[in-house]
Amino acid sequence: MTSLEEVMDAALRLSVAEQRTLQERLHEAEELRALRALSDELAAESDQVDDATLAAEIRQLKADMPCPRP
Repeated sequence: MTSLEEVMDAALRLSVAEQRTLQERLHEAEELRALRALSDELAAESDQVDDATLAAEIRQLKADMPCPRP
C-alpha cells in the first residue's frame, strides 16, 4: 500500500468511526426526546390527578359541612 492509500484508508476508517459516533449521538438524542415527552405526559397526568383529587376533597368537605340554619 502506498502512502496515499494508507492515508485514504485511515481517513475512511475515521469517517466510519465518526459516523458511528454521530449515529450514537442521534440515537441518544432521540431517546432523550422520547423521555422528555414521556415526562411531560406524566406531569400532565399528575396535574390532572391532583386536580381531580382536590375537587373530590372539596366536594367531600362541602358535604361534611353542616347546612347553615336561618
